[in-house]
Order: sequence, then C-alpha cells, then structure tokens
Amino acid sequence: MRIIRKVAIFSLVSLITFGLGVTVRRGGSATWQSFYEPSGWQVLLKFENQDLAGLDEQSMHTVECAITKTTGAAQQTQGLHFVPRIFRKISNSDGTLHYILVEESPLVIIPGEETVRVHIFDTAGIILSRTQFSTGNRRAIRSMQIRKNYGVKPEALILDVESWLGGYDSRHFYAVIGHELRLVYLYDTQPYCDQGSRFHIYNGTYTTGPRVNLSADQWETELQSTDESRVLSALTWLAGHHWGADAVLNDPEDQSDSAKDINLRARDSVRRRLADLTNSENFFIKSTAEAVLNDK
Repeated sequence: MRIIRKVAIFSLVSLITFGLGVTVRRGGSATWQSFYEPSGWQVLLKFENQDLAGLDEQSMHTVECAITKTTGAAQQTQGLHFVPRIFRKISNSDGTLHYILVEESPLVIIPGEETVRVHIFDTAGIILSRTQFSTGNRRAIRSMQIRKNYGVKPEALILDVESWLGGYDSRHFYAVIGHELRLVYLYDTQPYCDQGSRFHIYNGTYTTGPRVNLSADQWETELQSTDESRVLSALTWLAGHHWGADAVLNDPEDQSDSAKDINLRARDSVRRRLADLTNSENFFIKSTAEAVLNDK
C-alpha cells in the first residue's frame, strides 16, 4: 500500500512538473521577455541629444518603435509619415525641467505644408502635452534646433523655414509654457510689423504654430504677466492675422479668435500695456508690441 501511495504521489508530482514546464515553455518566454525588456522610455533615453535624423536604418526603426510604445502615436497619421528629429531635456518658462520630442512630416508636394508633432514629458517619461501643427503652406523646415536666445529666456525650439514659390523665409521661436509648447516669436525676412503684413496664425492655408485656445480675459492675463515668455505668446497671438467675420469660414473657432482679437484691441488696459511694452529692453517684446499697436 505504501509503495502504491508513493508511486501515485511521484506520478502526480511528475505530471504537475511536466505541465508547468510546458506552460513556461509556451508562455513563460514572453513573460520573461516583457519583464526584462526595456520600456519605450528607457530606449528613448539611450538616444537623448543625438541627431535623430542622421540615424542608420536599424537605429531609426528602434527609435520609432520606442516612440510608438511611449506615446501611443503611430508614425503614419492621416497620410503623414513622421520622422524623429529631436529628443532632449528642455526647461519651461518657470525653469522646470522637461523632455521634448520633436517629429517632422516633411513637405512632399506643392501646394502642401510641413507638419510638426511635439510631445512634452516630465523627467519620469509621463506625457504632459502633445500638439501637432503646420509651418505654413509651401514652407519647408531648413533647420531645427533647441538653444537659448537673448529674446526668449528659457531654451527655445527654433525652426528656420524657407518658402517655396513666393513668400518669405522665416524663423519661428517656440517655448514651453507650463506643460505646453507655444509660438512666442516669428521673424520674417519681410517683418510683420510692416503695414498689411500680419502673418496668418491658427487658420487658413498659412496656419502657423500650435493653437492655444484661451479666452480674451486669459489672453490679457498672459499679456500682463511678469513671465516674458507668456507676454511674448500673447503678443505674437495678437500680431497674428485672424479671419474676420466676413471671411468664408469652415471652422467656427476662427470666428471666435477674430472676436477675441477685436475685443482685446479695444480694451484701454490692453492698449496701455502695449504702450508700456514698446519700452521693453527685450527686443522681441518691444518689436512685437510696436507691430500690434501700429497695425490698423
């Protein structure tokens, strides 16, 4: 009896061991791999500060897969293929350290436009914001860099943009304000402070920069801020062209932006602030405030 019991116990243990072995062999490999495989964020960190556009094919594939795993954003979006360009640390206007990932979908045909996609992360890899915007019709990015500039206190994303078949080359300055990227200054070879040359922003075929959906009161708060980047963001928004109510519009938000623009320009408090800003020692603030005041 004892022998039979021992044989039974041995057989049961053998079956359990065999079953566990088969299970581990079939599914354990994937579990083991997922446990030890680096996350998309860990892979991205290995490429920090590198020239992503200059990567070899295998490295580019690795980075694109890491981006998809980290952001959930497919590289192919509505016919646009995004190429990773920049991944590095950047400080926002408050001095808080973030990471920025910049991708570009190049200009392919004319008429057409380049599209930029930007993700802002905290230092642990948590997505704080994401935005996608155009550089303008028939405008291609010639160079892209992140560096400090005397006119923008935090580090700025700077895009040098060339215009094809008419128009003017331009330099776009973007800063991280809070958790979001904003256009804070735009310089054309034909300065937009000239009468009749306000640049188009957030609408039409010459849309430029990420859309910032603030109320008129919120824009005035930004204008009155002691944070120069917020001031520049508000000034650049005011200096931009917003479609009038008599324009043919497909997007009702354009009408809203036009109404906000008219509302702000009519406020005495705004005009006093603009007059004060024309005396600023910051050339970007001074020149943009003058552009807004001189525009009729």
